[in-house]
Amino acid sequence: MPTQGEILGLIKKTETYLTQSLLPFWSERCADRECGGALTYFDRHGRPTGETVKPFLMQARILYTLSSAHRAGYGDGHCAELAEAVARFILDHYWREPELRMLSRAQSDLDLPYAQPHHPFRS
Repeated sequence: MPTQGEILGLIKKTETYLTQSLLPFWSERCADRECGGALTYFDRHGRPTGETVKPFLMQARILYTLSSAHRAGYGDGHCAELAEAVARFILDHYWREPELRMLSRAQSDLDLPYAQPHHPFRS
């Protein structure tokens, strides 16, 4: 069983990684200023690969991460701005038939779904 000191050390190490590496990486790179939403395809050097497909699940993950980071006090408002832009992209591009609450699974920068719309609560 880890000691209290070991647990506190792991918490500090995790927070440092989150605030000095992980959040800055995504917050500096993810905004797609041309087409909206978040870019999620980067090479091992952190450069965009040029892939423009925007899977719904990744957009939702980015939205959750950025909004959670903002609520926890990180990003000085920048995470909130990015989360708002991603939320707008999701509402504008994935929401297809509001009366049926249908979503498309992936989106390109040309507004073409890569999968047929599906009901989010049915297989």
